[in-house]
Amino acid sequence: IAETGVQWVRLNFIVRGFSGPDDPRWIDAYRRIIGGLRAQGLNIYGLIGVEAVADDPGNQFRDGPPAGPLDNDWIRRYAANFRRILELFGSDLAAVESFNEPNDWHRTPGDPTAWEKAWIAPGSFAVMLQAVYEAAHGLPVTLVSGPLLSTQWGNDAANYLPRVYQAGIDRFGWGQEGRPFPFDGVGFHPYVASNPDDPQA
Repeated sequence: IAETGVQWVRLNFIVRGFSGPDDPRWIDAYRRIIGGLRAQGLNIYGLIGVEAVADDPGNQFRDGPPAGPLDNDWIRRYAANFRRILELFGSDLAAVESFNEPNDWHRTPGDPTAWEKAWIAPGSFAVMLQAVYEAAHGLPVTLVSGPLLSTQWGNDAANYLPRVYQAGIDRFGWGQEGRPFPFDGVGFHPYVASNPDDPQA
């Protein structure tokens, strides 16, 4: 990788297939991966997303959270694994982003849902961001929100992100009376001129 001249790599922390982030085999695997990258002088941008939990969340977050206090098992385990991964490897990561492309329409196996609704509703994503922020509290880490998809087919970050902000303001008081926004930056994946039939564009 270093021979290409790049200075950064994005490393996905995948727990699936192991018992969890405390599995000695998993820890050893990532120590070797990170050690090899750092030995080549590469900066690591971490992704701790959906695959940091053993099971897939399915479609439970597609319609957004109910009003009032929320205690979701999947989000709780995701936040706990997020913290544990940071405890193990955070000192080697220049920044860490959360759930990848939550506004993708994403079809789960056997999913009858039409491709017209974000996999993670803006309100549910706000809950995830808050949970990750609280789990990572006290650790020296730069948190980036899960990168948002931006396409020409309707699921654009420009429409999704303001709704995430509003949900966070309404539920958690983000930015109000000294309450922080739960991330240091916003991830963004623009898909520009991505028509495979028009490679010149």
